Order: sequence, then structure tokens, then C-alpha cells
Amino acid sequence: MPKYKFDNTRVLSDSDVRGMIAGASQEGGALIAFLYEWGPRISEALLVTREDVKLGPRHVIVDLLTLKTRKSQKPRRRIARPMKSEFVRFFSDYVMKLPSPNIREDLSEHRRVFPFKRGKAWMIIKKADPLASPHLFRHTRASQEAEKKGDAYRLSRFFGWRNLNTSLAYVHSRGVVY
Repeated sequence: MPKYKFDNTRVLSDSDVRGMIAGASQEGGALIAFLYEWGPRISEALLVTREDVKLGPRHVIVDLLTLKTRKSQKPRRRIARPMKSEFVRFFSDYVMKLPSPNIREDLSEHRRVFPFKRGKAWMIIKKADPLASPHLFRHTRASQEAEKKGDAYRLSRFFGWRNLNTSLAYVHSRGVVY
């Protein structure tokens, strides 16, 4: 099987994502909505537990952790997204329907918001759009945030990048000051 070639010029639109969600299962749609709104790495998305998600009346806050930061209990980055977004509401509705977590179960799939592995996540996305990848959502979010925030420093803070030059590789938009 040939290696996947990432198209780094493509950026998803809201209508692209709506179409992807429409063709996916409830959990698949929630994964797509989550990747689109928060822009995590796929490994970060699959580690999110119910305790990492704080549902509020106006925002949904997610603590994104890597395996290293989960052991120290420090979030790598905390991101709030407004409830006015249809994709945030879709994800929020999905999380609210999840059973209450059992705190004694360490990082088992039962506590995770998305109780499946990386391969299944790729299959969900490929079924929804054969030309998409989990990383495309990250590039899309970076481009959208760059248009809103307008500078590399604020963008690197949003994504937790240590090097400002990393923003250059992710952003596919105009009007961004570097």
C-alpha cells in the first residue's frame, strides 16, 4: 500500500465538515467535529477522557494532554471553544451522552471520549472523505486561527508550539503577519 501523501494546500470548509459528519456514525461525527474545532494531533484526541472535557453554558473547554504530560497531570494546552459553533455543540451533545466514568479505570478505553485506536480513527476519516487525514484538521484549524489572531506568536501559543517557525508550515492563508 502506498504511503499517504498529505496535501498541505488543502483547507477544510464548514460545509466540507458538515458533509463528513453527515456520513459518519455518532462517535465518528463527534471525532470529526472535535478535530475540526480543537485542532489536536490524533494521538491527543484519542487520549481525551471525560474528565478532560468541561461543558459550560457558553464554552466547552478541553485539556489536551500527551502521554508525557498525562503522567504529570499538567495539560499541554487548554482550549475553550464557543458553544455557538455547531461543531462544538455536536461534540458537546456526544460527550453528554457518554456514561459516567469510573475513576479507578486508569487510561482504559472506557474512560476515553473516543474509545478506539488510531487505525479506526483513520478509517472513520477516510470513509467520510478519501482525501482527508486527521492532520488535515490541524492544518485547517491553524489556518483559521491565523486569520483570526493574525500573528505567529499568538498562533504558536494556541497550538503549544515552542518555535514560531512551526506556524509557517501549518498556515495556508493570507493576511498573517510573521
